[in-house]
Amino acid sequence: MYATLLACNNFFERSSEYGRYTISENAIAVRGDYKAGQYVRIMDSLLNDGVYKISTVEAGEITLNETLTDEEFCGYIVGLAIPNEFITLAEKVEAFTNRGIASESIPNYSVSFNAKSGVEAYRSDLQAYMKPFQSRYYFLNRVRIYG
Repeated sequence: MYATLLACNNFFERSSEYGRYTISENAIAVRGDYKAGQYVRIMDSLLNDGVYKISTVEAGEITLNETLTDEEFCGYIVGLAIPNEFITLAEKVEAFTNRGIASESIPNYSVSFNAKSGVEAYRSDLQAYMKPFQSRYYFLNRVRIYG
């Protein structure tokens, strides 16, 4: 998911919080409102920067689906609101493998399929979600901040 969001320069940020966090056994104590199934982005961590899906939310603590490395860091937890259509598209992008013809030539005809990655193969579908690059922290001016 992270690579596809990064390729579009669009993380669908909804909320943000900044502070000192401890990741232990894939869980993080947070101040914001999050839902199971929602994605969050961890930023400015030394070992766990990325996008993760929340499996459970209990008493101000979120547990993430993936295995994280235990650490303490000062950074951001960003709540994302990724549309279901984009999640489905990202699964296709990440599952893409180039099994087609790289190029073919016969007299008076030539064709090439040069999609080396899922992002290239689905570029026209991803175009609707792409944003121009602004800065790594541009979202701080327009999202709800918990703190």
